[in-house]
Amino acid sequence: MSKSRNIVVGIIIGLLILAFALWGSEDAFNPQTDNRILAVGEESVNVNEFRRDYNNLIRANTERFGRPLTVGETNNLANLLVAELLRKNILLTDAKELGIGYNARTAREELEKIPMFQDPMEAKFSYEQAQVVLARQGLSTEDFAEQMITDNQIEQVAPAINKGILPPEEFAEIAFDYKRETREASVLTLTAAAVEEAPEPTEEQLRSFIDDQVNERGNTKFLWPEYRRITMIRMEPTDFRFMDETTLLDIDPEKAKLSYNNIFITEEEIDQQYELKISAENLVTPATRSLIVYQAENETTANTIVEKINDGLTEEEITSLLGLSAPEYYTNVEQYEIFDADVAEAAFEMKVDDVKAVYGSLENWVTFKVTAATEEIKPEKDTVRQDVLATILEQKTLDVIYDKMDEVQLEIYENGRTIEEAAQIVGVPFTTLPFVDRGGRTQDERTLLGRPGLPGIATDPEIMRFIFTSNPGTEIDIFDTAGKGSATIRVDAVLEETQKSFEESKVEAEIMWKDDYVESQLEELSLNISTRLAEGESLADIAASIEKGASIEQVTLMRNSRPQTMGPIIFSGLIEGVEGDPVIGSGALVQTRQIATLDKIVANTTPIPDSERATEMDRITAEIAQDIETAYQQAVIAQHPYTTNEEALRRVLGLDEAEQ
Repeated sequence: MSKSRNIVVGIIIGLLILAFALWGSEDAFNPQTDNRILAVGEESVNVNEFRRDYNNLIRANTERFGRPLTVGETNNLANLLVAELLRKNILLTDAKELGIGYNARTAREELEKIPMFQDPMEAKFSYEQAQVVLARQGLSTEDFAEQMITDNQIEQVAPAINKGILPPEEFAEIAFDYKRETREASVLTLTAAAVEEAPEPTEEQLRSFIDDQVNERGNTKFLWPEYRRITMIRMEPTDFRFMDETTLLDIDPEKAKLSYNNIFITEEEIDQQYELKISAENLVTPATRSLIVYQAENETTANTIVEKINDGLTEEEITSLLGLSAPEYYTNVEQYEIFDADVAEAAFEMKVDDVKAVYGSLENWVTFKVTAATEEIKPEKDTVRQDVLATILEQKTLDVIYDKMDEVQLEIYENGRTIEEAAQIVGVPFTTLPFVDRGGRTQDERTLLGRPGLPGIATDPEIMRFIFTSNPGTEIDIFDTAGKGSATIRVDAVLEETQKSFEESKVEAEIMWKDDYVESQLEELSLNISTRLAEGESLADIAASIEKGASIEQVTLMRNSRPQTMGPIIFSGLIEGVEGDPVIGSGALVQTRQIATLDKIVANTTPIPDSERATEMDRITAEIAQDIETAYQQAVIAQHPYTTNEEALRRVLGLDEAEQ
């Protein structure tokens, strides 16, 4: 494995070690005999669970940013995932020790209420639908229900850790004064003009420089990357089209049906999806009724009430005349809100001012009058037609993709076919791509981005990951792409990462060598100035002694605002330093150095406004809460030590394959 790859691998593992080291683990990355990534006491995360969550995280962030993630971004996601899983297992360990439970039946009932698990046609929970949806996330229904139970246990523990935190209000004043404090400083800036111009390097110096960049610093500028050529079957939703009247103008419908990626949708299917949509999304404004309801002792009384209502008597007159209790009033209610089901059914078949006597479902006579009515209102089919078509098209498209890729997998893994043979038998296309590097770039520097409606492999991190983690010469399992499609690939050939020739590297190396030379001269001059400051010379006198490329300025600093002309190291040193201390570091621009002295610290005298007091208290409360949770987690780990498995982690992140 090249030096550059060693560095990349080292960064990933190093960052993860730091994440674990926060908790003082003595067993971090000792190879385990099991298949766990990490464990806290009896709770653990295995390789499959970590891989599933990591892949889902990569896919979600790729969709969020609309582009492939960089190596740095995927590294950060891996570290965030490890930290989150560690926290969840710590909380779960404590929850179980405290005896906090969650009813499995309740979890099942909650699962059945989730909209995405509803059958599209029947609008109720479907085990098969849940299986399909969860399978795309690498979960079974049992896994998901278990996660619901676990999450509920954690949710019962987590809030209790920081409940009731109320720091003194003086903290807000101290923090405000700290942030509003100002600092006056003198800053000397040196540019390349302050040192001698870089000489022309010798060939020997350049060769040594290139070797150092490649072997010690991991600089890839002087390397040709690893390239791989693949053959692939890939099916994406963008490959499919809806065959409507316009599309079929110049196409024979019977011939169009022979192509797997032409989707036909019937009016009956549109009607079914329309009804499902308006029901599932509550697009219907339901019918309502307003009623006056009288309870009668018998049929005769009930009919008498009908007569009296039709004669124009008021409610008070009717109840007084017949010795009845006061009537019930329903105002703008839906059918299910009327207590007596028979009354409800009859009322919604009646119009305003209709009166009726019925023997109700509660086995008593009831007389009622409809005083107001609104009928059901639902959107016309044409107003939601495009949304309905899009939903049906997506579902049918995914069904075809899954069915076809299942056939491909059967031919490859059951019947021993190659990708080319399987594609021909199943009737789907395959493609052989040119050599590409990890960024999806070809040897002639073209990035395979694709075109509108046909995304290239460079835009899909899942495809790129499998290209560079799969063993050459073997068809791999079907996998989901970032675009909600499916694919299988075979790596046909590999061109290993190689160092460029001296002639190919010479121009770039010479520029970098000269830049390094100037940087080293500036560093030497900065150290010399630091010595002169220590010996008592003023910064102004030193600046005056430098013929060119030196300038000095007086600045006033606040903690939340770094001047654009000041390097971050200089700013940090001045903000955190004490009066008289010198600070040395890089300037804001390339090939600049800055030397600064802190001349005066000016305390804040402005009282804190009430609005900022509240903001500061919220921030301080959150920071204290985080400190308390950290201490809590350390206490749990002290009683339930955790272990981690570097070997398993490297497999999941594809680092072992990257070394081969």
